[in-house]
Amino acid sequence: MNTCKQTKTALVCATIIAGLVPVTAIAASDPAINAAVLPTSRTTTIDTPITVFGTISNAGPGTATGCSVGLQPDASGGGPNPSGLLLSYRAFQSDNATPAAAPDTPVDIAAGTNQAFVLSVSGSGAFNQEIFFDFSCNNGAVTAPVFSGVNTLSLLVGTTASPDIITIGSSPSSDAVIRIPSLGAGEIMAVAAVNIGSAGVTPVADKNTSGAMAGNNEASVIVMPDFGGFDLALDTFICETNPANAECLAPYARSVTTSVGDQPSTFNVFVNSTLGAGVPLYADIARQFIRFYEDTSPSPVSGKGVSGPASSVLPPDAGTLSGATSHAVTSPGPGLVETTTVPDGIWSIVFDTATPGGTVRERGTLAVTVEGGWTAFITGREGGDVYQFGFLSPDISGTPDPTMDISFDTYEEDINGGQTVSSYTGTGSWQPFSFLSGNVAFTPPIAPKGASKPAITQQRPASFRALYNPVYDRATSLSGLAGTYDVIDNNINGGFLSDSGDITFAVDGTFTGTVSPEPGENCTVSGSLTEYGNGKNLYGVDMTISGCMFAGNYIGEGFQRDDHDLVPGSLISNAFRIVFHSVSSSGIAANMNLIPQGVVVIP
Repeated sequence: MNTCKQTKTALVCATIIAGLVPVTAIAASDPAINAAVLPTSRTTTIDTPITVFGTISNAGPGTATGCSVGLQPDASGGGPNPSGLLLSYRAFQSDNATPAAAPDTPVDIAAGTNQAFVLSVSGSGAFNQEIFFDFSCNNGAVTAPVFSGVNTLSLLVGTTASPDIITIGSSPSSDAVIRIPSLGAGEIMAVAAVNIGSAGVTPVADKNTSGAMAGNNEASVIVMPDFGGFDLALDTFICETNPANAECLAPYARSVTTSVGDQPSTFNVFVNSTLGAGVPLYADIARQFIRFYEDTSPSPVSGKGVSGPASSVLPPDAGTLSGATSHAVTSPGPGLVETTTVPDGIWSIVFDTATPGGTVRERGTLAVTVEGGWTAFITGREGGDVYQFGFLSPDISGTPDPTMDISFDTYEEDINGGQTVSSYTGTGSWQPFSFLSGNVAFTPPIAPKGASKPAITQQRPASFRALYNPVYDRATSLSGLAGTYDVIDNNINGGFLSDSGDITFAVDGTFTGTVSPEPGENCTVSGSLTEYGNGKNLYGVDMTISGCMFAGNYIGEGFQRDDHDLVPGSLISNAFRIVFHSVSSSGIAANMNLIPQGVVVIP
């Protein structure tokens, strides 16, 4: 376990920026910077500052000048930071104790070096929100990309004190990375936690059981590991341990209910690679998080390290987030075999686009068929959703990884409800059942002879990385998908989900139904699902819509999934997602989110 200073202002060790992919700068001469924050969760009361460590890493090629730390709008919701949020920063030398500059004074960072900062944050009003920092250099011309849970801060500012749990993790390699040695193996991350806040809403008595230490300020908490919203090809379990010998106080489980006070509580998180696929070292997106939630149950736990339920869904008694830490995680994949020619699968994908205002990240789901078909549904950070339809052409002779050429059309929703269609081409590399990565660029349309080319202002080159999603290996069949589903509108209307229709799948894959995508538009839907013959959870979709303004023929892809997002705190099993586009050149793209009828009561 790393050592660090612990004070009431949480002067703990700065995180190692391990494995973050350097971001392409706008100008070739600009340095490429990344940033990290630790801890990534704090709680406090109104007008009471808390501190966290920040680090800016300069990958070069030149010196990053005038580096500072500010605030930027809420990147998750597109809105502003909380009113009354205040930030002050100060650069420190590598000992984290000796100031390197006066407060709120920019500093230069040489290529290939890191600069430590202490950030002081407070709020003049109550709020509970993720805070997005602006780590920038070269007078704001170069900014670090935002990685949620890596260089953001979940901050609770309350009217009364609550638990404030400071955490630190350690892996056997001591580099902030959980390195699983081989396919089918596992690895442990050790975590220590202390509560420097209050005992919370359900303070607990001394629970000095099984040799575990107990102290003051004991707050009842629910501790749970997760992968930050990504479906990695890994399994994860946790146990609380005896600090004296690191033995589990109870069997490994999906969560632990316990108490944390001013004496260290310790935990082991076991990450297991048993799903037949790999996880690349993409430290900004492939991460093992451990989060501490205040236990809001009327009766506090009766012992240390009590194993939680078998479900991976957050227990209903989990209240506000009181502390968190994370490590990158990586595991080797099965590698290329003779029969592998296409990186088919379902992939969790992120696109990073460099803009003058900084890197814009979009994330979503990509389906690649055994024929090389490319279908993606991207949740856009700005504007609406983004759809991609095209193909990839793999070349398995590439070294060290197979390569691919990519071409697709992007349908991007705008704020007025329309869609702009743009063509992109690019290249990349891949490993089966592990990762895809590459770069794509906008392909300008060919102007008629004698005409000027259209002015392209918004279409920019982007890099992408994708993690294999094990939902592709789920055992499904046409007959198993049979049944009636509610068509759920993904947009939240007044805080409620809306049921916009019903679709029934027959045992042979044909389907019929009605959908009302907009008021007054009652569409009749019919079509069929087609298997690709490889026994995987991905189906071709051929669909006809009639009787409304969206009438036409559509094609796309569909797959079964479990939905964690529609209803907070609930897991909707066996939902089905269809992503499709019109076969006409002037058509549209869309998606349908189907959940088994009757599972959720929807207005």
